[in-house]
Amino acid sequence: ILGRQVEALSRLKAPFGTYFITGNHEYYWGVSAWLKKAAELGFIPLVNENRIVDVKGVKLLVAGVTDMTAVHFVPEHQHNTPKALASPGKADFTLLLDHRPSEYAEAEALGVNLQLSGHTHGGQFFPFSLLIRFFYKYYRGLDRYKRMWIYVNPGTGYWGPPHHFLVPAEIT
Repeated sequence: ILGRQVEALSRLKAPFGTYFITGNHEYYWGVSAWLKKAAELGFIPLVNENRIVDVKGVKLLVAGVTDMTAVHFVPEHQHNTPKALASPGKADFTLLLDHRPSEYAEAEALGVNLQLSGHTHGGQFFPFSLLIRFFYKYYRGLDRYKRMWIYVNPGTGYWGPPHHFLVPAEIT
């Protein structure tokens, strides 16, 4: 099932690497296969871990955490932001990839400069597009929380009904 549908992702290229974190749906549909396929496609899977990348002399820490529901499927994948950020090297800037935007306060307290998230689908369609703000403080776009920026991508896919209505799909 992970063949043709995701092969196009192998064409994504970035000078400092392409990274993969799990969301809730990877756990519903065989997370081990998803992690293996992501690596085969050239991604660097981050399971509560990080990499330090040198960008013209600036040390960028790219950390990734598992989804909050992971512990119910794979106990050793319990969401652990402190572990993901732990590094023997000093970073000038810390980027956290966290599927759910709801853990922003912990990330900011741990010194994250930018958190990239998804999960909310931006509400996906009416009436959820109105109700989403009652469940997530940050559910779409760029915001600032204290010293940290958070960006929540509404995605290109969907849950439930196969469409977006008045909530544009996005590739950031």
